[in-house]
Amino acid sequence: MPIWGATFTVDNLRYEEITAASGSTYGTVKCIGFNQALTTNTALTIPYIVTYNRNNYYVKSVGQSAFEGDTKITSVRLTYGVQDIENAAFRNCSSMTFVRLPSSIKNIYGFAFGGCTSLNSVYYAALKTGLASFSSTAFPVSNESKLYIPRGANKDDFGEAIWSTFSNRKYQSSHAWDIYMSDGTMAIVTKPSTSTSVDHVLS
Repeated sequence: MPIWGATFTVDNLRYEEITAASGSTYGTVKCIGFNQALTTNTALTIPYIVTYNRNNYYVKSVGQSAFEGDTKITSVRLTYGVQDIENAAFRNCSSMTFVRLPSSIKNIYGFAFGGCTSLNSVYYAALKTGLASFSSTAFPVSNESKLYIPRGANKDDFGEAIWSTFSNRKYQSSHAWDIYMSDGTMAIVTKPSTSTSVDHVLS
């Protein structure tokens, strides 16, 4: 059984144990970066459940500066259950073009995506913002950046300063959803519009 506070690697992602796992009891971890540096452009997925030494762990957060400055990351998808994106977690990932955030996200801290100069789309699958803590510096300011929320959500429920950096420059035909995956977790997908009505794009 891993020692409390140990680090381990699964699929080239490093994790730091927050609470221990034992038998059928799941532990918790934060993702703290890659074990080996990327050599090719990569669409990164942060899972919600990882298994190490026959113990299961819930991935609760992306750690401070975990992927800072990694220019090989082209996109990020967090699976449902991940709650926190810590300070500068993805800062200066300048090749990143879009991010998919599940409705489970509760905290997005300072400069989480600061300096991500290519970031133009964030898909956030919450019907209401649901954030407990956030920083207005979490995302870069860009006239081309857009926030997509689920059809049926009210954009007036997304009025915090963290979303003020996003603009609605033109009609978009996609939006964010939480969907269940075969392993019991959830993920964010971009779903084509099936209606002639305008999708919810936060302005």
